[in-house]
Amino acid sequence: MAIASNFPSSRPSLLLDFASVGRLDPRVTYSRASSGTYYDGVTTAKAEENLVLQSQTFNTTWVPVNGTVTANTDTAPDGTLTADTFSATSADAVLGQTINYGDGGDATFSIWVKRKTGTGTVSISHTINSSATSVSVDGTWQRFSVTTALSSGSRTLGIKLDTSGDEVYVWGAQLEVRSSMTAYTATTTQPITNYIPVLQTAAAGVARFQHTPTTGAADGLFIEEQRTNSLTYSEDFSDSDWSKTRSSITSNTIVAPDGTLTGDKLVEDTTASNTHLMTQNVSLIANTVYTASVYVKAGERTRFRLQNASVVNWATVGDAYFDLSAGTVISGTGTITPVGNGWYRCSITGTFGGSNASGGVNIILVSTGTTTSYTGDGYSGIYLWGADLEAGGYPTSYIPTTSASVTRNADAASMTGTNFSDWYNAAEGTLYAEANTPESAATYVFADMNSNSLTNYIRQSTASNGTSNQLVLTDNGAITASPSVTVTLGSMRKMAGAYIVNSVQQSVNGSLGTEDSSATVPAGLTQLNIGSRSTGANAVNGTIRKIAYYPQRLTNAQLQALTG
Repeated sequence: MAIASNFPSSRPSLLLDFASVGRLDPRVTYSRASSGTYYDGVTTAKAEENLVLQSQTFNTTWVPVNGTVTANTDTAPDGTLTADTFSATSADAVLGQTINYGDGGDATFSIWVKRKTGTGTVSISHTINSSATSVSVDGTWQRFSVTTALSSGSRTLGIKLDTSGDEVYVWGAQLEVRSSMTAYTATTTQPITNYIPVLQTAAAGVARFQHTPTTGAADGLFIEEQRTNSLTYSEDFSDSDWSKTRSSITSNTIVAPDGTLTGDKLVEDTTASNTHLMTQNVSLIANTVYTASVYVKAGERTRFRLQNASVVNWATVGDAYFDLSAGTVISGTGTITPVGNGWYRCSITGTFGGSNASGGVNIILVSTGTTTSYTGDGYSGIYLWGADLEAGGYPTSYIPTTSASVTRNADAASMTGTNFSDWYNAAEGTLYAEANTPESAATYVFADMNSNSLTNYIRQSTASNGTSNQLVLTDNGAITASPSVTVTLGSMRKMAGAYIVNSVQQSVNGSLGTEDSSATVPAGLTQLNIGSRSTGANAVNGTIRKIAYYPQRLTNAQLQALTG
């Protein structure tokens, strides 16, 4: 018999379709005493942009006047032999490119310059033939920029040498329609404008409807337990709370996952045969599991290591190597989740040791493979934002901090009174849910019909190992039924559990459990808790796509049809 023919003909008396509707049913009471982060699936921000062509090949689209260009004559700031020489064959030598600038507003032009010969004035400009800004050029690579409010239209931007015979090395030109310079993005025959999904912040008391950042797909209502980020200055790695070892930080150089120019760059120094890293240690609680996470994007280095700091203080050390080009964990145990435009959220989990002491996180640069001890070049690195260290076995939504730790309070959602009794049938029924959980073995509650206590309830949840879904009936504190079905950790699952006296069954993703034929049904249920039990514990720490309730015990075939 076809699955479709087994769908129940009756409609559910309750249908909460969070993923499709994207808002709360007015019968749901919701609270969270702090702000919380999430992706709305819609909002994006401009990230990398470069509107010039051939940004490091100045003998092509670029036009020299009173000068010449010689290609590939010096090692560029990225370590490649791609810097060109611009030579002034007479006074007022200009190397320019004509841009049709159509947006209006602020624009920032930037370029790396290094003096080769001469002492004359060097200038850069958006309108190099009519006005220019002089820059102080010496024998080291420097990146210069100029920002101007421009009207739309055609203009020639570039670099100018006042004195005949002067020569400079040039590399990495960039034009951005914004008020400040960001990390360099190379171009060839086409301009580049990238966009990034923006991590949103919901105010206290505002429900979060999470979306997958890379696709915009709606994942449902976000329900999380209370968590605290123990790290300070989670977005400012230049602060002294972050100890830099044979490395440095370039601040606010790239657009971060929240759409602001707050992404930092961790840059290795030139120390030979040694590690290049950054560390923060904070006071932690003994015998506690912690998860560290950080948003990372590849720079010149495409691999890094995330490790618990003060290793000797950890009973179990979280430690993993990540490949930011492939988006994979290449060694150790960790998670890596894409959040758009080359950014990933990477995490590790460890168990802090037996005494209250300090511990934290190391962010370590990797040259190739898993090599962390090497000779640095003084400019290579990775981009960072949003570091987090929480007590728990997996990362929850990011919690920003400044000078002190910050707590994000728990989400709580419920239906009580007539908002519950109007659709609930005490004698028989079917409780349906679609939800997702973290990839961690634990008990997660998806939907809990209860008596505002732990003694009487009908609950859709995982078992304690997280690898099975069960419908649990508890009457006067005693479990009377708990049929279950094996599932995969971290997966989205559809579950439907039906009950009537002496017949309780569960189906998950089309698979039936073992029916319980000797069950009693708990009495006195007065409320529905969404994503946690009545006490707020065992939060799903994930998303609830849908909850539905049928006021009758559906057949086993109907349960399979609903969840298949």
